[in-house]
Amino acid sequence: MVDANSTGLGSAKSRSINVEVNLLNEWSASRVAMAVEVQRQLCVLVGVCVCGFITLPLLSSWRSKVVASTSSVIRERAAVQDRVGKLEQRVEQVTPAIDFATMKTSCDRYRNVLFQEAYRFVEATPAGVRFESLKVETIAGELHFKVVANARSAAEGRRFVDAAGKGRNVMSSNQSAVRQSQTLGQDGVVFDYLKKVKVAK
Repeated sequence: MVDANSTGLGSAKSRSINVEVNLLNEWSASRVAMAVEVQRQLCVLVGVCVCGFITLPLLSSWRSKVVASTSSVIRERAAVQDRVGKLEQRVEQVTPAIDFATMKTSCDRYRNVLFQEAYRFVEATPAGVRFESLKVETIAGELHFKVVANARSAAEGRRFVDAAGKGRNVMSSNQSAVRQSQTLGQDGVVFDYLKKVKVAK
């Protein structure tokens, strides 16, 4: 038997929507999503903690090494500076104080004495004597004249020795190795002569 109304049309069937079921489904899905997000956050937190536990000892060890290395460098630098300071003090102690003015005055005085003695020696040479060689040396405050000379005669040679041996601070005046030489005449001689003069201060 068919349900019909007075007009002969079938009666419409009523539908009901269960709102509680829909809300329950949405709440369940939201809960699952929240649980997944919480798990993800917990995994991230656990990962950060694990990385921290691994990294912190390494960082601590690296920091200790850096501190030790820095301390060693500081100590070495301080030791080097200390050595440099001591060496500078030593240099100041052993470096002589040079008085250049006094040194110049002393050098000028010695130079004048040397020129005077050399001039006096040449001036004492008589006309009958000629030098083959003349060597002048300064040794330990002494002036040495070394001469090889020709003379017209032995007497001329002796006169030269007597004249050259005069002067201040003469330490020695010696003629040696006298031998015949006809360079200045038939009676000529050649001889060695050495004179030492103490340079006066």
